[in-house]
Amino acid sequence: MTTRVSLARHPKLIMRLVGLLTSGVAKYPRHSAPGIHNTTTSETQQLTAGSSAERNQEKITKLAALTLSNISLAPSSRAYLKPFERDLFVVAATDETVTKYLANILNELVSYDPETDPERQAMLNTSTY
Repeated sequence: MTTRVSLARHPKLIMRLVGLLTSGVAKYPRHSAPGIHNTTTSETQQLTAGSSAERNQEKITKLAALTLSNISLAPSSRAYLKPFERDLFVVAATDETVTKYLANILNELVSYDPETDPERQAMLNTSTY
């Protein structure tokens, strides 16, 4: 659990993982390539490269979601995830490839009570604005 909390405490880790999730939403729309047999070699290569980029983006998005899901298992890390709850909800509602992972995170955040969390109190006491 301490590794998960240490990761959550990293200043920009959660922000960057959520950024990876949001950048993958609708970036590569799923489409079939009807009539691919009528295309030239260069057009076929472009379609193949596009689908490869789509698969890579999907892998990156899934890894970011799994990492956040793993971090959210530690109760102390929820204070760091709570500010991104809205972004996680939007991605969960729009990207079916990561919905089940983000639903787990959102479920963990529902039971989070910021008033009784000592990690949040420590976070507020050490932050400088």
